[in-house]
Amino acid sequence: MICWSCQKNVEAAEFCSGCSAILPFEGRPDRFVLLGAPKRFSQDMEALERRYKEAARAVHPDKFARADAQAKRISTQRTVALNEAWRTLRDPIAKAEYLLGLLGIDLGAEDGTVRTTGQGQMKVSVPEGLLQEMMEKNEALMEARFADDEATALALGAEVRARQTVAMDDAISALDTQGPGDAERAAGALVAVRYYRRFLESIDEGGAQSPGVNHG
Repeated sequence: MICWSCQKNVEAAEFCSGCSAILPFEGRPDRFVLLGAPKRFSQDMEALERRYKEAARAVHPDKFARADAQAKRISTQRTVALNEAWRTLRDPIAKAEYLLGLLGIDLGAEDGTVRTTGQGQMKVSVPEGLLQEMMEKNEALMEARFADDEATALALGAEVRARQTVAMDDAISALDTQGPGDAERAAGALVAVRYYRRFLESIDEGGAQSPGVNHG
């Protein structure tokens, strides 16, 4: 890339090797690359946080308060990107979904879950039986609420939390292995996590408490 300050051709980095000017991103920054993290789910979170804080200090806008407008703009851009990367990689579900996106699968597509390939986009099917399972769970929850049966609602929540944990563990295993078919396997598991999470949120709204997924 060409340094905006000294006009030298330099490698993409945080700072120019020639004049030390802060450099903009080339293209869309990869959140794993920004934090010097391997592209897998499992991370050393203490080391990751240290790298985030070190990188954030180096480009913080306060350090460029007296710099010219271009340096200030790039400083803000890098700070925003680092904060976004840290928010993503410290949140288990956000990290899993982002990593899946890097593997070409979009869980948030308008058409449902899709995978982008050289031949275009293909839909990734919802795990077999999941929709029926959740319909039955929601009906049971509605009946429990109608009967003011908190014990049944809590039991349903405990059952779905257990299923969510199993699905999340399956997604993590697939995202760390990344062998043939593992991206689709992770996608199916994360779709299930989304359904389970929505169900648990509906229980919370009804007054029964349900903790979220807790993975590193």
